[in-house]
Amino acid sequence: MEWKDRGWYLVFEFHNTNSKNFDEVLEKAHTLPNFSELVDEKGNLFYRNIFFQDHYEKASGFAEQIKNWKDTRFYLKGNPFDIKETSFFDSCYRSRKPTFADSNFCEKSIVTSSKQKFPDFIGCDAQMKIEVKLPQNYTSDSDIDLDNFWFSFNSTLDYQHFKIQKDKIWDRVLAFTNSYKNCPRFNLQHLEELVYKLPEKIKITENGIWEIRKDISKNRFTLRPQKIDSYENFLEEILGN
Repeated sequence: MEWKDRGWYLVFEFHNTNSKNFDEVLEKAHTLPNFSELVDEKGNLFYRNIFFQDHYEKASGFAEQIKNWKDTRFYLKGNPFDIKETSFFDSCYRSRKPTFADSNFCEKSIVTSSKQKFPDFIGCDAQMKIEVKLPQNYTSDSDIDLDNFWFSFNSTLDYQHFKIQKDKIWDRVLAFTNSYKNCPRFNLQHLEELVYKLPEKIKITENGIWEIRKDISKNRFTLRPQKIDSYENFLEEILGN
């Protein structure tokens, strides 16, 4: 039989117990997705439910009812799983807004407007994410720190051209996704696609999107967008497809 990737799924297995709630819980299990009665290698009857991403709310509630029973087993994507480790991806699942073409990310407030065609940031960790959307009070001569923005990961080719270091951006995204990797809404492939949609190079042109400013406090030149509108139009072209 050919192996098929099922995507994100949880499997719950439990046996008969002396719990006073067992009959009620078993009756509920019959109504939940993909219920089956099975027999193990010792001839003991046990029960199984399989929950896919769309069933997550039902799985979360049912887990609370059976997690303390003896011989209850949980599997995530086919691997044994401690149901107590759900805190990170449970919060990410419940907080994510269903916008930006319902793409899968791993942190709340991904998109601030349903009409926006690009994410606010790329990544998971709130402190180490790669920033994309400029704050509304941004101006090119403001003192806003841009070090965490994707365009700050660059190397100078000449006085007009900057190479975007997408490998460094991706390494940083990967370094802070581990706690969120089991979230049913998390999609590492989509994050990678976003990173590699970023431009290879940025060219400084007169009346263009970008400019170079000298950061006196850090004694260096930095690449900065000139205006929010032109920058966001640029993002929609490269990330919105």
